Amino acid sequence: MNAIVVPEALAATRADEPAPVQRDDVQHRGGERRRKPEGSAGRLILLAIALLYCGLFLLLPLVAVFWQALAKGFGEFGGAILEPTALASITLTLTVALVAVPLNLVFGVAAAWLIAKHDFRGKNTLITLIDLPFAVSPVIAG
Repeated sequence: MNAIVVPEALAATRADEPAPVQRDDVQHRGGERRRKPEGSAGRLILLAIALLYCGLFLLLPLVAVFWQALAKGFGEFGGAILEPTALASITLTLTVALVAVPLNLVFGVAAAWLIAKHDFRGKNTLITLIDLPFAVSPVIAG
């Protein structure tokens, strides 16, 4: 009789359990198996480049705004902030944000639930209306 050789990893499992899967290697087209790089230098370099790119797009405009605002010093900046028109615009901005954020939360969650859970006439129109602000520039929309 021919003996069947069972690897130790498979022999230790019960018959109703799936065989353990090795996740540290990848099967390629040619059939050869190569180890998947966990923390390779190339991966870290690409991550660093992506973070630097995003950081520049976020931090550079912020630094430019503060640089321009504080060009004449903190005293001039404080005086400009305390002008009645500046205080009125700050108050309006905060008031609109305090109203818009909860409304967006409620209607956004309701629309997401409706779109995900139900099929109804006008579903594609609703999705289009939700996507419209992402497609149309605010300059065009007014």
